Amino acid sequence: VVGVGVLSFPYAMSQAGVVLGSVFVLFTAVLVNYTMQLLVAVKVDANDGRSETDRISNYEELSAFVLGRWGGVATVAAVMLTQ
Repeated sequence: VVGVGVLSFPYAMSQAGVVLGSVFVLFTAVLVNYTMQLLVAVKVDANDGRSETDRISNYEELSAFVLGRWGGVATVAAVMLTQ
């Protein structure tokens, strides 16, 4: 599935220029990598000491663990709105 972000990428690069556009792309890649590492670290910590059947296995459960019940609900709503 190709999203609007992918379709608008060439226009954004043409407006930002090669150098600044490349800097933004690299900066975004670094941020995405960092946030993925944070998600994995939190999941590992959250599952520490849990039984195999009680482990956190998806994004909704992880957000509910970190943010509480309503944080999990808000995460599901946000994901549904953006999909």
